[in-house]
Amino acid sequence: MPRPWQETIQPWPGLSIDQDYRCVVTDVSKSRDPHGIRVVLRHLDEPHRGRTHEVVLALPIRPSGLTSEFFAACGLRAAVGATLSPPKAIGNIVAVRVAQTPEGHWSPIWFESVKNKEQNDA
Repeated sequence: MPRPWQETIQPWPGLSIDQDYRCVVTDVSKSRDPHGIRVVLRHLDEPHRGRTHEVVLALPIRPSGLTSEFFAACGLRAAVGATLSPPKAIGNIVAVRVAQTPEGHWSPIWFESVKNKEQNDA
């Protein structure tokens, strides 16, 4: 009789506040609690490939701050008086930095366009 197939569950490797991670935006939707924009990001590179982060970005969108930084990283301009369509961020690849919350979760604290970052690093 063949042995049953079993896999050992492994923890994710540690993240670093000093490192940029390439993530794809997989979902953007309205958040009810708290009122904001719910964004889901998925890591593209090893050893975190597939790992996800969910963050609620503040509304209203202001011309500076994390929410406008996110949309700018996705190529959507957040200018006073302008409008933008949040779902257009889905599919964009962004550079993300994360920090640990008091509860021990990792949450995005910084966004940049991958294209801009690659140009600046060259």
